[in-house]
Amino acid sequence: MAKVGESFERSGGKFIGAYDCSWSTPKWHMFGMETYPSIEALREHITRQREIGWLQYIEEEEAVVGVPWEEADTR
Repeated sequence: MAKVGESFERSGGKFIGAYDCSWSTPKWHMFGMETYPSIEALREHITRQREIGWLQYIEEEEAVVGVPWEEADTR
């Protein structure tokens, strides 16, 4: 956990929250939201997670990456 926390801080990540979704789907009990200063920062954090073996402890079937609506190119 300490190494994941260090990687998260190094990437400039910010924790938004964890949410219970067990009432809406039997597949998942919760999901979490984080924000990063850039896609590169997120990629670096994921690479470090793989290097330390973190992904063996969590199940991440789907990740959704986006930008704030105001910044989206909605042409």
